[in-house]
Amino acid sequence: MRAYPFILSVIILVACGQNNDNIFDAPVRNAKAIEQGSVKGERTCLSGDTIGNISGIYANDSILLLKGVEADSPFLIHAFSTKDDSAVGNFVAKGRGEGELLAPIIKGCQQKEDRSIYLFDLNLCAAFSLDIKKSVESQKTELSLLLKLPPQTLDAYPIGEDHIALVPQKDDYICEILDRNGDQIKKISLFPNVPGSDYFEGLSSACVVNQDRRMLAMAMCMLPQVNILDITTGEKSTVAISKDYKNWHKILNDSNDERRIYYTAITQSDKNIIALCMDSSFEEWIKGTKAPHLHIFDWEGNFLNDVTIQENLKTISFDDSTQILYGVDTNDSVFKYDLSDIINGKA
Repeated sequence: MRAYPFILSVIILVACGQNNDNIFDAPVRNAKAIEQGSVKGERTCLSGDTIGNISGIYANDSILLLKGVEADSPFLIHAFSTKDDSAVGNFVAKGRGEGELLAPIIKGCQQKEDRSIYLFDLNLCAAFSLDIKKSVESQKTELSLLLKLPPQTLDAYPIGEDHIALVPQKDDYICEILDRNGDQIKKISLFPNVPGSDYFEGLSSACVVNQDRRMLAMAMCMLPQVNILDITTGEKSTVAISKDYKNWHKILNDSNDERRIYYTAITQSDKNIIALCMDSSFEEWIKGTKAPHLHIFDWEGNFLNDVTIQENLKTISFDDSTQILYGVDTNDSVFKYDLSDIINGKA
């Protein structure tokens, strides 16, 4: 009798899925990297006090942002110049007052030509704009509310003047496209007939948006696959690095000790998706005994490069203007990697 709930849940998931092989209900490309290589990391020496508990990083043009904790500082977002690694300001204090947020997550530039940073606050279920240029100039947090998001939103991203909200539901996991006023433009099913509100942990992904192409890439944490969604057409596709993706109904019900961890972070450029792949047991991931790889795809889903690194990174960001990848390891050290040769096929 103890096994009954588990067996029942598996039966329900298998019966409900429209494409039993792929939880994303899309054509699957089983892929191995066209090229393999390695890249050496260079540790950066950021000035100022040490930033700890870093959970987010974003690099664009000449600015590097870290989301973390600085000793005796109320601020959550710390800015540095990538030209000389100097500190240029601390912004967004924790709280509910002016210029404050509870749990900001850096989601990139609001628009490609705009230096304003898009922040999603899970606790406030809202999106905000941080004008980083004005903030650095004034040394004051220049923060404004963009919109309140739908209830239960777990993630949000900018897409031009619109917004993407990822919302788990009882019988699906929805990608909602909202206009600047928060009105729904369209709704796209991500995992049809799967109880997203019950399995949101197993369905977790590291996501990025290509604003020019209006495409969303989802590198799944518990499943060996990267999903690509065309926001305009609704067309979906999947690239899988292991045939284990077919066992999604079992994987969603595995205990933590039985699970494997695949993709834990992601970043992007105009041409590429760069995902941090652990491909390790849950125990290896927790203990940090295995360094991840960088998996580089194009936006058509071709698996271009499997790149070995030595550092145990936990979050990454790619600066398209310099083709430098920035990463933070489990000790909160910041590294940078020149990917220009690999990206341009010269490695």
